[in-house]
Amino acid sequence: MSNPSVEDDIPLAPRAASADDFEQNPLPLVHTRLQASAIDPARVLELTEEERVREAVRRVIQDGTSIHDAAHDLHLSAASIHAWRARYSSFLEETVFGETNPDAAAEDAVIDEPAQRKFLENWERLLNATQTKTQDFRQEPLEVFLQTSTFTNWLYDEEGKADRFTIAGTLVVLLGVLTVIIFLTNDRGHTPRDPDVKVRSLPALEAGAMVPPDVQAASETVQRFLKASSYIDKLAFIKDREQVGPQLREYYQRHSDAPVRDAILIQTMEGKNTFSLSFDIPSRKATWFFNSVLVGDTYRIDWPTSTLCQTDIFERFMASKSTQPTILHVRMVRGNYYNYEWSDRQKYACYNLTFPGLQQTLYGYVPRDSPVGIELQLLTALEPTHAAILEVKYPSPAPEDRQVEILRIISKEWLPEP
Repeated sequence: MSNPSVEDDIPLAPRAASADDFEQNPLPLVHTRLQASAIDPARVLELTEEERVREAVRRVIQDGTSIHDAAHDLHLSAASIHAWRARYSSFLEETVFGETNPDAAAEDAVIDEPAQRKFLENWERLLNATQTKTQDFRQEPLEVFLQTSTFTNWLYDEEGKADRFTIAGTLVVLLGVLTVIIFLTNDRGHTPRDPDVKVRSLPALEAGAMVPPDVQAASETVQRFLKASSYIDKLAFIKDREQVGPQLREYYQRHSDAPVRDAILIQTMEGKNTFSLSFDIPSRKATWFFNSVLVGDTYRIDWPTSTLCQTDIFERFMASKSTQPTILHVRMVRGNYYNYEWSDRQKYACYNLTFPGLQQTLYGYVPRDSPVGIELQLLTALEPTHAAILEVKYPSPAPEDRQVEILRIISKEWLPEP
């Protein structure tokens, strides 16, 4: 217990009407206090929140420990320690001096040395006078983590208050870094991005403009393909000809293989070992798209990702309203057309499905909470217009010729990385 001679000299808070806990049962409380004054770090989380708060405030008031260090050592939020220290200061002003000093905030009040030495007794009186309950010491786990973690505690000041200027500055820096990353990783000045994730956009090519040698080589492959006078001759310019040769043959059984000699290169996009090329075809009043891929030291056309191939697949699929799973190469963007069995926009997500050179748009639907639906939402969140290979089909019966069901994602890009 306190030294009587010291106690007589130090003004204390008046006693409560009934004897406080300290006087009723001194030995167990003193023993607990002595234990709390020298806590083993390994036992910190075994203590109650009330015991940890009491020890933290004692360290700050009696030992002069910083609020930040006390919060870190005892796994508490700095804000809660600061609030209890302020409450202790206010209690001393009201009970020792008889009134609260209106010119000084409680948290800034200086606690004199005698009051510091008598912290334990005054603390018990504070708890009794304010009728403190267990929940008054409760800590918010997230707040404790943010204020004590090495990675986030710098966002708070010594009192555990969020520093708005630091947070604002950090957000500005992060936004700047994110902007730079987006600028460096996305194609510049050209949307949408086509088959490759690593794309650099080149300016539209005008007649007579100087064409870089690699673009010239990629374009020459397409020009020679279009000028070839037969299916057999065209096959020489196709990539993976053994696999896609049958598709090419079937296509030219339904379409003329007459030479096209007026193709004009109007736009190109560069990917890794790939050029995506758009040609104006005046004789057909159309724009055709091709991917010219470097195979060894020669460029070859990727037939499945050409306008000729995909337009044929789209048109036959739409004409038959096939209920059989069909693979389409598409550019997809989130849509807003909800009708017939897909009227519930809370249940289904809609995607506009197109392809370069194709005049019509399909509307694809998928349940939002399905694995495919979730993955499509993520893909279009990162890249609003995304090139992918999807498996789709018409419902039976088909309410109209442009609404289809998305079954699965075959590939998240048109061309795999070499």
